[in-house]
Amino acid sequence: MGLFEAENQARSRGKVRSGKAWAPKALAVGLIMCVLMTVQYLSTSSSAIVDPLSTQAKTVVVEFVHDGDHSTYPQRGDSVTVNYVGTLAVTGAKFDSSYDRSAPFQFHLGLGEVIKGWDEGVAKLSLNETARLYIPSHLGYGASGAGSGVIPPNADLIFDVHLLAINGVQISPKVSIKQVVAGDGKTFPLAGDRVTVHCTCSAALSISRRAYNACRRCRVVFERRQV
Repeated sequence: MGLFEAENQARSRGKVRSGKAWAPKALAVGLIMCVLMTVQYLSTSSSAIVDPLSTQAKTVVVEFVHDGDHSTYPQRGDSVTVNYVGTLAVTGAKFDSSYDRSAPFQFHLGLGEVIKGWDEGVAKLSLNETARLYIPSHLGYGASGAGSGVIPPNADLIFDVHLLAINGVQISPKVSIKQVVAGDGKTFPLAGDRVTVHCTCSAALSISRRAYNACRRCRVVFERRQV
């Protein structure tokens, strides 16, 4: 075998050996790059999601559990009735529940009768809706805590809340008419008569929010004189 052929064969063998040597290195580099890209993706994705129990949560986080009617929402000053269970976010220990008292809780929304987290969270619920409210400590009882240590200072809270009624609008598809003041049973308006009417009405579940607002503010007086 000549020198040229021997050199070529040596080069060929060297290339083959070199290729075999680089194959696992290339594979290792590829795996490392995949791992780095995966870690970067996960860190980016996780940073976009705020844990409701983390210190990044500056407002109430509402997790809807069961849908309501999606049309009737409480407004500031409305009297609302709810059932609830309150737990500590860190330990999961229950500190209060309306179910234990067999009596729903009633308050006026947005007037400071409850913690700020409730005023913010309950306002987002529609009638008959159930939701979990994640309330950071500054919207709960803050540095003071509550209940003689039952709720520690700076404790984040979780409330499972069921909105039962708004201003006496009960969860029922039934419609009822009640005669509050009886008349003499003899005098009735005729066609063309002008009458004075003082009305107070309650909204049914099926009507729109606009109609509900108009209805609950009704108390309209129609001043008319008899012809």
